[in-house]
Amino acid sequence: MTDAAIVVKFLNQTEGRDKFSKLMQNVAKMLAHVSTEKTTADQMSNLAKNTADARKIFRLGKWLSEYVKLQEILKSTGNKNADSYALSVQFASRLFFAGYWVYDNLVILRKIKVLQSGDLKSLSKRAAFFWTLGLLTGILLELYKLQKNLEKEKVLLAQEREKSRAEGDGEQSPETASARKSLASERFTIYINIAKNLGDLVTATNGIELPHKIFGKGFSDGFVGLGGAVSAGLNCYQLFPKK
Repeated sequence: MTDAAIVVKFLNQTEGRDKFSKLMQNVAKMLAHVSTEKTTADQMSNLAKNTADARKIFRLGKWLSEYVKLQEILKSTGNKNADSYALSVQFASRLFFAGYWVYDNLVILRKIKVLQSGDLKSLSKRAAFFWTLGLLTGILLELYKLQKNLEKEKVLLAQEREKSRAEGDGEQSPETASARKSLASERFTIYINIAKNLGDLVTATNGIELPHKIFGKGFSDGFVGLGGAVSAGLNCYQLFPKK
């Protein structure tokens, strides 16, 4: 597959286009904040705002995907080997995201005047509230996965040491090496997911005015843009097709 074909495949994904647009939106937001030339700042600001609204249009009905995920989680609870804690946290996270998408949809419908009632600022704040809760529970889930991952590696290494002592062989077995590589790959994904959520948390908490209450003022557009760009960039990395 050629490089151009890989890029086209990436952009043909609905989620891929959204995350690329999100990256463009937040980079523009940063540039608008740091630009010393008014014309450039206005152009970047308009690009960021219009890209944000365009992305919201394509997210209409996205709460349905969360409904499907919630149904799948509920089905998984019937499995006797299922991790009830992980499923509970995952369920809470997806439920909060469903609330976020509902209010996110209401925001854009009110903005384009399909809905005639509803305070735009209030709707946006509620969307940010559910987004914040979804991100926090998402981080909690990833930290739990990280703990389980490290515990598995600890047990694996302990078993390998016992085997080495019994056999008098200090070399790591191919099976252990393969298992550790798999665990390391899983940890890398966990770290990326945590970083993505932390990046989005900057925008979400700013939306509910949490920094205003803690620091006496909100995060700057430059910092919000940086957080969103980090999240979007990592999402693009994960979604980009491998050769």
